[in-house]
Amino acid sequence: MIDRADLARRIERQRQFFAGDSPGDRLVFVYSSDPSPEQPPVTGLMQRVNQFIQAHDGRLPEDSDLEQIVAAVVSQFRTYWAWRAKEIRDDQIPIIAVHFDIGIQTAVMTGLEPRYLEKSWWLDANLDWDEIDRLKFDPDNRWYRLFIGLNRLLWKYWEEDYFFLPFWHRSPLDAANGIRGNELFVEFHTDPERVKGLTAWCVETQLEIERGLYAATEGPEDCGIGHMHHLMPKRAVWVNGDPVALISREMMLEFEQPFTGKLFTSTGGGYFHNHTKGIYQVDQVARTPGIILQHFNADPNCPRVADVLAGNADGRERLLAASRTTPMYVDGVNYDELATFRDALPEGRFSFDVACPRERIPEVLNEFLTA
Repeated sequence: MIDRADLARRIERQRQFFAGDSPGDRLVFVYSSDPSPEQPPVTGLMQRVNQFIQAHDGRLPEDSDLEQIVAAVVSQFRTYWAWRAKEIRDDQIPIIAVHFDIGIQTAVMTGLEPRYLEKSWWLDANLDWDEIDRLKFDPDNRWYRLFIGLNRLLWKYWEEDYFFLPFWHRSPLDAANGIRGNELFVEFHTDPERVKGLTAWCVETQLEIERGLYAATEGPEDCGIGHMHHLMPKRAVWVNGDPVALISREMMLEFEQPFTGKLFTSTGGGYFHNHTKGIYQVDQVARTPGIILQHFNADPNCPRVADVLAGNADGRERLLAASRTTPMYVDGVNYDELATFRDALPEGRFSFDVACPRERIPEVLNEFLTA
C-alpha cells in the first residue's frame, strides 16, 4: 500500500517549491546507479501500447484492450511505488507517464499515420502549403481517440495515489516543424507570415486537443496532474521546445515565444523542455508568458548545466538569474557533478535528479534535501 502521509509530504514540498521565490529553493530526485535486486519491475504505458500494436499488425488497442493495459500498468506501478517510497524519501511524486513519441503528437494533430522505427514512432509529414491550408483537426482521429481512452481509464483506476499528464505536446513551433519539415527554417526568411500562420494554427489545434480531452474525461481538474517527477497545476501543459536550440535569439523572440506563450497563458501554464545545446536561450525561455518550469536535458558533445555553472562568470550568472525568474529542472545530474550544484544552489531555484551509488543515497538526501 502507498504511504499516504509520505505522499502528502511530497506533494506539499512541491507546492511550496512552486509557490516560493527564494534563491536556494530546490527539489531533489534520486536514482540508484546500481538498482537493488529487490526493485519491483515496472513497464511503462507507451511500452505496453507499442507491444500491443506490434503484436496486432498495427491495430490500435480497443476499449477492452486498453482496460487490460491500464489495469496492468496501474497495478504494477503501485507495487513499484510502494517499494520506492520506502527506499528513497526524496521529493519525487508517483507519476504514470502518458509520454508518447513526437510522431504520434503530429499524427493526432494532422490525422496522418506515423511509422514505427524499431523503438519509436516518427512522422515525416513534409506537407506542402496547399495541404497545410486544408488541415483541420479531426476529433475522431484514431490516435486522439486512443488518448481519450487512456485518460478515461487512468481516472477510472485513480485513487488519489498517482499523477499523470493528459497529453504531451510539441511546442507550437516544434509542431509546425513536424508538419512542414525543415524547410520551415528557411521560410523564416523567405515566407515568415506563412510560418507564423502555421504556428498559430498549431496553438489553436493544441487548445482544441486540450479542451476535448478534458470534456471527454471525468477526472477532477484540481489534482492528479503531473509529469517528469513534478506536480502540475490544473490544465497545465508540457511542451517539447527543441527548436529553440536551432535558431537565433532574435528568431526565438519572433517565431517561438509569442506562440508558446499563448499556449501557456490559455491553459494552466506550461513546463518547457529544452536541451543544453540551446542553453544560450535560457534567459529568454525563462521569460515566456505563463511558463512554470524550464527543463534541461543534456545533449552529447554539448556543455552540461554543471559546465555552465562551473564556467565563466557571465554564463553562470545568466543561468542562475534565469532560474530565479523561472525554476529550472536539470535531469541526469552525475554524482560527481554534485559539488558544482552544491555551490550554485543557494543562488538559484532548481529541481534536479541525480544518479548515485545505492550506498550514497542517504548521504545525498541528507545534504541536498531541505526540510
